[in-house]
Parts: sequence; structure tokens; C-alpha cells
Amino acid sequence: MNPLEPIHTPPSSCPLCGGDASCAVVAVNGAPVTDCWCFRVQIPRALLERIPPQQRGKSCLCSACLTRFDADLERGEVDSWGR
Repeated sequence: MNPLEPIHTPPSSCPLCGGDASCAVVAVNGAPVTDCWCFRVQIPRALLERIPPQQRGKSCLCSACLTRFDADLERGEVDSWGR
């Protein structure tokens, strides 16, 4: 999926690539969550801003998009993610 074109996805899918977000918060349907992969990482604001406004706070990013964004940032290629 092209990271330039965010897609509308269900909450269990990443809004940037459509892949499985592996989100513990979504998986338990509102029950208290004590651990999720995203609790242990810092997600850059620049990446969060790429989530379509109507999906912010409702859809989780996947770890693959975070890894890809971090790698692109290190190479100075974040512009390829749009904006």
C-alpha cells in the first residue's frame, strides 16, 4: 500500500497500510488493557498526523508502519510519506 494514500479501515487495521494493527486495546473491546506493543514505543507526531482525521483516536498504527517510518526518517526520506 502506498503510504501517500491513507485508507479507511476498521479499528483493528492500520489506517496507513490496512494491515493488522495487533492492538490489544481494540482486541479486548474496551476492557482494561495492561500491555500493548504501542505502550513500549514512542510514535512520532509526524507519523500520527498521517492518520486521516476521521480515524484519529479510533484506529491504531501497526508496528510495521512505525518501523518503516523510522527507517525512512533515518535515511531522510520522510517526504515520501506525503504532506
